[in-house]
Amino acid sequence: MGKFEILGKGTTSLVLMGVKAGSAVAVKILRTDSGRGSVQHEAEMLGHANSVGVGPTLLGSGEDILILELVEGRSMHQHLEAMAQSEESPKAVWRLSRAVLDQCAALDKIGLDHGQLSRPHKHVYVDEDDATKIIDFESASTRRVPSNLTSMIQYFIFTSPSKALFQEALLRTSFEELFGFLRAYKRNPCTGNYREVLSLFEP
Repeated sequence: MGKFEILGKGTTSLVLMGVKAGSAVAVKILRTDSGRGSVQHEAEMLGHANSVGVGPTLLGSGEDILILELVEGRSMHQHLEAMAQSEESPKAVWRLSRAVLDQCAALDKIGLDHGQLSRPHKHVYVDEDDATKIIDFESASTRRVPSNLTSMIQYFIFTSPSKALFQEALLRTSFEELFGFLRAYKRNPCTGNYREVLSLFEP
């Protein structure tokens, strides 16, 4: 490891930037005053997510440290806010949103609930190439009924900076019918039910 630069500080951990094998990486270290005993649960959950191509790549872990792929960019909330202010087309907003929903559906399918996607302000990032990445799996669980897709869609429709665009230009049905489709999907998050949900939005 080379020199570290602090990227963020939370109630349970510090996130630093370091260098491993000549490449920049993110290093998440458990705080000494954290109530958590280790980061092994997060490592396990992230490993599950990585198995379906979701989340920053886990490069190594110990009892109190994770070494991760470095995710750069800005939060999806900030990105959508900028898109709304610049009056981006519905298709552009949908392309970005669809990429996130695909990741949510992949997590749902393996039974992994992220746990914090109803307010994804700090948990979904967009890089300069508009690639999206879901991060921070410390609250994730395989013991809860997964609600990644349903949480994200509710964010898009009711709290995101582009909610007006989703409601007026993208949503092709009533809220009542949408929630009916989402309930069916949550009971069985199969590919067919996911496609049914997507059909209610695609421009």
